[in-house]
Amino acid sequence: MDNDALRIYIAGPYRATTPEEVDANIRVARDAMAELLRMGHIPFCPHSMTAAFERDYPDIPDQAYLQTDLDWLRVCHAILLLPRWDKSAGTTAEVDEAERRGLIVYMSLAEVPPVRADLRMW
Repeated sequence: MDNDALRIYIAGPYRATTPEEVDANIRVARDAMAELLRMGHIPFCPHSMTAAFERDYPDIPDQAYLQTDLDWLRVCHAILLLPRWDKSAGTTAEVDEAERRGLIVYMSLAEVPPVRADLRMW
């Protein structure tokens, strides 16, 4: 995949002690998604997919979110780790799964190469 678009899973902390801190974590993930799109990649951002679900649908257990995330991870080429990823049990499980599957692990956006202009979908 020489500078082809990659399906990149965005992984980082979601939960926090206050709703405002959760919203801040979501913003960090969304910002990473926007940058990956600008670079020509195909990001998957679980933070935005389930934003505020814990408030709106409290009957859905945390395990359902983690399992859904791991299922999406299986169709990705790479995982991008957000700051403080190692403080999140969910992200740690995602990293373990990514490594088990041999996915590329990017520790920061700076490590992700942009897609060559002639290979971009947009």
